[in-house]
Amino acid sequence: MNYYNYISGGMTPSHLLAALTFAAFGWITYKVVTGLRRKRASHRTPVKWSWGFWLKDNWKEGFLHAVIMFALVRFAAEILSKSGVSAEWIESNDPMWIYFLAGVLKSWLLDYWKKKK
Repeated sequence: MNYYNYISGGMTPSHLLAALTFAAFGWITYKVVTGLRRKRASHRTPVKWSWGFWLKDNWKEGFLHAVIMFALVRFAAEILSKSGVSAEWIESNDPMWIYFLAGVLKSWLLDYWKKKK
C-alpha cells in the first residue's frame, strides 16, 4: 500500500479514478466540439460524423492526455499552492469540477500551441 500512496499522493483509489474520469470527460468534450467544427472539405475528414474516424484520429492524443492528466491530478495541490491561486474559489462541495476544467483547458492549450507551430 505504501507504493500506491507514493503514486496517488494519498488519494483514495475511488477519488483518483473519479478525478481522472472527469478529466477524461473534459478532454472528450473539447475534442468532440472541435471535431464537429472541423472543415468537411478536407480529403481526410469524412462528410458524415464518424466515431470510428474520431477515435482513429485522436487515440494518440488521448493516451498522452491520460498521462499528463495523471500527473496534473497527482500534483494538483502542489501546483495550485505554488501558483498563488486563492483556494477560496476552488473549494466547493464537489471538487470534481476542477478536474473537468483542467481536462478542457489542457486540451485547449495544447491545440493552441500546436496551431502556433
